[in-house]
Amino acid sequence: MHLTRRLFLAAAMVVGAVLATNTALAAEPATTRRDLPAVRLSTPPVIDGDLSDPCWQHAAKSGRFVDNLYGNPVADQTEVWIGYTETHIYVAFHAYDAQPGSIVARETKRGTMPSNDDYFSVSIDPFHSHNWGGRSWFAVNPIGTQFAHLASGRGSKLEWEGAWQAASRIVADGWQGEMAIPWRILNYPISKQPVTCGLNFNRLCQRTKINSWWCNIGPQETYELEGHWVGVVTPKFRRQLSLLPYAIPVLGTGAGSSTRAGIDARYTLTPGLTAVATLLPDFSTVEGAVETIDFSYGQRYVPDRRPFFQEGSEVYNGGGVAGRYFHSGRIPGFDMGTNIYGRLTDRDTIGVLTAVKLGSRVDSVLRGRHEFGPTTTFDFALISRDGNPRTNRVLVFGENLRRGRWGVDAAWAASWGGDARRGATWNAFFYHQAPRFFFDAIPHAVSAGFCDDLGFIPFTGYRGVIADAGYVNQWRKGPIRDLVAVLTTNDSRKTGGGVFRRTRTFFSELSTRSDYGLTLTWDGGRYEEFNDAVWTVALRVRASDPYHHYGIGYSWGRQAGAYKRFVTPSAVWRWGRLTLGVESSILSHKEHAYQHIVTANYDITERRGIGGRLVASNGGTGGYLAFRDSGYGGVERYLVFGDPNANRLMKKVMLKTVWPL
Repeated sequence: MHLTRRLFLAAAMVVGAVLATNTALAAEPATTRRDLPAVRLSTPPVIDGDLSDPCWQHAAKSGRFVDNLYGNPVADQTEVWIGYTETHIYVAFHAYDAQPGSIVARETKRGTMPSNDDYFSVSIDPFHSHNWGGRSWFAVNPIGTQFAHLASGRGSKLEWEGAWQAASRIVADGWQGEMAIPWRILNYPISKQPVTCGLNFNRLCQRTKINSWWCNIGPQETYELEGHWVGVVTPKFRRQLSLLPYAIPVLGTGAGSSTRAGIDARYTLTPGLTAVATLLPDFSTVEGAVETIDFSYGQRYVPDRRPFFQEGSEVYNGGGVAGRYFHSGRIPGFDMGTNIYGRLTDRDTIGVLTAVKLGSRVDSVLRGRHEFGPTTTFDFALISRDGNPRTNRVLVFGENLRRGRWGVDAAWAASWGGDARRGATWNAFFYHQAPRFFFDAIPHAVSAGFCDDLGFIPFTGYRGVIADAGYVNQWRKGPIRDLVAVLTTNDSRKTGGGVFRRTRTFFSELSTRSDYGLTLTWDGGRYEEFNDAVWTVALRVRASDPYHHYGIGYSWGRQAGAYKRFVTPSAVWRWGRLTLGVESSILSHKEHAYQHIVTANYDITERRGIGGRLVASNGGTGGYLAFRDSGYGGVERYLVFGDPNANRLMKKVMLKTVWPL
């Protein structure tokens, strides 16, 4: 009897403790999936960084930001306010800082993400998709420098980005700011009833390196944990047509003088669907990426910076172990192009891109995605080239599935064409992600006949398994700020027999509280008939300062049957409005090669400046000097001496003028 009573009392105590624990947990304020009511403002604020406007007293208010790594409320808190009108969304914030004299604000160029400054950002997901592709986010640093990332990867032309505003100022207890975001630059659902939008706020304190969130999505950025903006009445949709005609007279030797003209156009079909067209596009004033001279067994990937292909880039991006199924850099000059991309419904995204070279070829991409939920999607793509000497088709299917920290992404692609070449590739990406650890395994295969004329596929004819295991951490105290360490194994064989790769790679990178960055890598193993072993060490001083840093990298070892040395010194420094950068690469391997890149920019005003680049290598020396008058909301002018992408100095002058209509 006494034993029964004791067991009953013990059980009651356990139940009571569990209930008390649950009650305490229930009383703990939420750090994810928080709600804010949508409040319509009768009078909009003046966007000047002063939070004394009466409308902020009526806006929805919140705070209690938490450390994205540890999940605890941060010491330097942030308060936010949000409201809206028929035309704009308005956001205000006050970022408290115990050491306002240590606030970092260096970036002054609009359109450049101030990731190495203190900054505040708001992300808005009007379709409530809770994934990266549906979010538009807007950031500002303490001196008012603005950066916007628009959903689906809209291009970076400021005329098409829209006249969103931001202003901020440093105050006695931190810094504060305001934003005005026009509805017309967002993708949003058409609804007569109030809707719920995804919402989150983020702040980076550069002094502490703490990334804090209103709804903590964690280091892996789990977007289904973001917050909700409840009861939003979206505005009536009004179609918009924007035109950017251009003219560019060219004076030069050799080819003589000429004049080119063309036009870019944008039309919003629905609040979520955008159409872009170009006729006789000109990219002669676009500074292309410079290909590295470091040794590679296959082709080197070079990003494509042409603005037309930046439109909707997130819709068209896709690939696997084989490479990228679509790489716009494979499309040379063309006469006209169209690009329709965005959301058809709250769960369906589409992109249709076509580039035509009259009498020669038609290149096109059709890509679609259906979202079954925030963590489950299905994708397809059809990539085509019709032209001389052959046609090529690639059909792609893919899926993404994640449950908690576990996930699997899979892709399959098949190719065929006029020359009867047929092939396929597939991969499955199994992974687990924890706050500080991750690992994955990726079985894959690429047949010898797989051919993708519009993709970046460096190798074909192999199959195998790649595996990664990694550790990521940050420390709030002590000499080390953060550390990344990754071990990769790659074991694959040729489809006809024989070793393709049997390699091991160790990569590590750490940054210190005194702002040094150190990288150490070992890459070795067997590549076909070669046994490689290459070490790389790199040091960067003032690593987080984009305008005052310098460093050097050094690689040494055996690769492809020969001893290799590769040295890469670099430096960037700003004096007032003048910024100079120097980057060198010196390779001693089977052949000796060098490459030196010097860049210079002088900001006359926010919209006017002088800049240039000089590239010297074994293949020659090329460069240019340009004056820009980039008229946000007005006429743009570019006066260019030389050629930004030629491998020799050109006696040429170009004057490009763009008139926004």
